[in-house]
Parts: sequence; C-alpha cells; structure tokens
Amino acid sequence: MATRSKYIDMGGLIPIVQSIRVGATKPGQIGVELSGVELGFLDGAVPGTAAINTALVLGAAGEIATITTATITNIIATDFLGTATSASTDGGVAVEPFNFNTTLTGIGGVGGRAKFFMTTNVALGSFSNALKGEVTYGAAGRTSGLGSAIVAEMTLSAGTSSGTYALYEGELNLGAGALTGTLTSLYHASVNGAAAGTFSTNGYYLNLQGLTAGAGNVFRTGLTAATVNAATTAALRIKIGAVDYFIPLATATV
Repeated sequence: MATRSKYIDMGGLIPIVQSIRVGATKPGQIGVELSGVELGFLDGAVPGTAAINTALVLGAAGEIATITTATITNIIATDFLGTATSASTDGGVAVEPFNFNTTLTGIGGVGGRAKFFMTTNVALGSFSNALKGEVTYGAAGRTSGLGSAIVAEMTLSAGTSSGTYALYEGELNLGAGALTGTLTSLYHASVNGAAAGTFSTNGYYLNLQGLTAGAGNVFRTGLTAATVNAATTAALRIKIGAVDYFIPLATATV
C-alpha cells in the first residue's frame, strides 16, 4: 500500500482564503485559526532581528513578552506613541501601564537600567531632553498624599555593607575644549505659571523627612552663630533669579 504524503504541493498557485487553521495533528482537530489581519502582522518580520513592521508578541495582560536576546537594536525606527487610560479607584494598587522589569543574576555585572539616549551635532531650539516626566493636575485633580513628576526609590538591605548608594546621581561631562554656555549648573529648578507667586509665599525649596535632629546627626543641632562663623572657611555659589548668592561652608561643627 502506498504511503500517503502529509504535504499538499501548491507550487505555482496563489491561494486566496479568509483565514487558515494550523496546529492540528490529525483529522477532526480544530487547530488554531489565523485571520488575514493576524497574518498581516507577520508580513516583513525578520526572525531574531527587530525591524520596521516586526510583530510584537504580547502577554495576557498586554505587556511585551520577555526578551532574552543579548542585543536588540532598531526596535522602533520612527516615533513610538503609547496611550493608556485607567478608571481604577483602587488606592492600594498602582496603575503602571508601562513596566520594564530587569533582574540581574550575574555576579559582578553592571547596569540594569533603562537608558534614554539623545545625541545631536546641530544647534537645537529652545530645549532638549533625554527623559521627561510630566504630571498635569486638572481643575479638580489632586493627590491625597505625595505627588511627583519623577520618583526615585531604593531599598537597602543587610547586604549593602559596602559600596556607595544614592537616590540621585548626576554626571556633567566636559570633554576637551567644552564650554559652559550662558549658564551651566548641576541642578536647575524653576517655578513657572500665572500663580508662581503662591509658591514664593507658601512653598519650600527643599523638603526633607525622616531625619532625627542631634549633635552628631545629618540634621545637626546645637550650633551657635559664633561657632559657625568661626568655622566658616568656604562657600558654594548659587543663583536665585539673576543674583549670585553664597552658601557658607564650615569645616567644623564645634
């Protein structure tokens, strides 16, 4: 008895179908239906390489599936715009429409960050940024607790017995011949808007919580004007408005 082939030779033919079913291993099985729209998502995809029109595989919650490739470049060749709307009223679960989770398991490894890199070799316009966080509170909008445009959170443990840790790290790099423009600073903050005067009256330049006052603590107490003035040997220059001011620095706390 001749063995029947499991294949159908349609060489030279162009089948026109609404959808196809795949995955069945024997007669009677339904398999998985792929519509023309779903197949269209795969058009132009290059296995193992991200490119324009490459399909993104999402998880059950709509998240991008786990990426295990060592290096992926050109994932987005043009603008990427994502919009999420949530009507959640659950005060115990944060709405996080974009969540990129990295777990480092290699001893001695570095990084672990998401990187937003911008470079230019032309004269740009009035502003340029590598990363921006913006929150808008409408006429009826507010936060019952703490609201911020960007939040940094770090959890230390018994394992952090060595090393240097900081919530914020800023690096200003000046290569050979670099200039500082009209005004260069390590930190720039501005108060804007029609009601900016309200902040000038009621706001604080810095809000520190969780510190305990003490003679040998970060929040140092027990000083007098005489001892501070006697120990003041340097100052840091800051600018408020158009005026330069100097914060005195003392070399001792006696």
